[in-house]
Amino acid sequence: MLGTALALLALLGAALMLWQWIAALRFPLESRLALAANDPAPTVTILKAVKDAEQGTAQALATWLSQTHKGTTETLFGVESLDDPGVPAIRELIASHPNANARLIECPQRIGPNRKVSNLAQMARSARGEFIVLSDADVAATPDLLQQMLLGFRDPSVGLVHCLYRYADAPNLATRWEAFAVNADFWSQVLQNQTLAPLNYALGAAIAVRRDDLDRIGGFEALVEHLADDNLIGRLIVGLGKRTHLCPIVVNCRVTASDWASVWKHQLRWAITIRACQGLPYFFSILANGTFWSLLWMAATPSTLSLSAGAALLAFRVGQGLLLEARFTRRPPDWARAWLVPAKDLLQVVLWFSAFLQREVVWRGIRFRVLRDGRLRPI
Repeated sequence: MLGTALALLALLGAALMLWQWIAALRFPLESRLALAANDPAPTVTILKAVKDAEQGTAQALATWLSQTHKGTTETLFGVESLDDPGVPAIRELIASHPNANARLIECPQRIGPNRKVSNLAQMARSARGEFIVLSDADVAATPDLLQQMLLGFRDPSVGLVHCLYRYADAPNLATRWEAFAVNADFWSQVLQNQTLAPLNYALGAAIAVRRDDLDRIGGFEALVEHLADDNLIGRLIVGLGKRTHLCPIVVNCRVTASDWASVWKHQLRWAITIRACQGLPYFFSILANGTFWSLLWMAATPSTLSLSAGAALLAFRVGQGLLLEARFTRRPPDWARAWLVPAKDLLQVVLWFSAFLQREVVWRGIRFRVLRDGRLRPI
């Protein structure tokens, strides 16, 4: 009985991985919409909450100051204090783009525990755009990203446009493991979810909303107590009777060298966030871990059948993972690091269990308890 059950779970994991792969292959990754003569050119405000900006962050921010959108665009950089170490880099960036309509705004109020959203709420008071675009400070954009995101609003039923994101140029092994989790599995699992139902959440790397809709959901103040503010803004916009649209263009997230402890804490915070926001889907996500079930089947009931079939399923998973990563990063598969695929999957099992055992996260040096509804409470 045990062998049969584990064999079925291993096969189920393989089937879910195949489905994930097909969903990713069918998505028109990096495709562009053509700009028509009658397309409007609305005013847009880009909001960037910044803390301790380094050279690499400034380079990512610079990509937002050279967008090809034909309408009026303003970019607001928000810092908690003008004493922030990144302020000189931001001022230099603004000075080097005199035609970019960019401003630095001090956001001294602590409206709620989510400090990034607290900054966004204060920046939004100065925003003049019909559309609001929010994006993390370390996200780099293609020159046409803003235009392509706005074209997603051609359909009046669309209330939010967001983007997939990749981790670019991971500098060491710890960040390479984290990058594989994003560049192979996360994006393809999002697309897999989309084959079941329209996405009712948003991905936070780059989000565009109408200012009127943002005001209708209560502005950023409605998000400031939550850890997963991107997830919540998507749900609130969908609650207005609108839908989300996933832009095919992928943005790049800058990755800095981190040790294993830092990467693990980041991944655990992410896992706890997903568990808090999507408890039931996250619980069943363990079924898609084909590596875990194949190895468990081979170890628990070793036989010619389990060892040969399990090895074949593991080989399929390695190929699927590396080819998904290659498609997303637009680089050849790195077969020399095939071992990273099962290593990532097994560590993911530990993360899965840990997300149910822990309700505390450390974010920007502050420890929080994550409540059942996703709200943060400082400890």
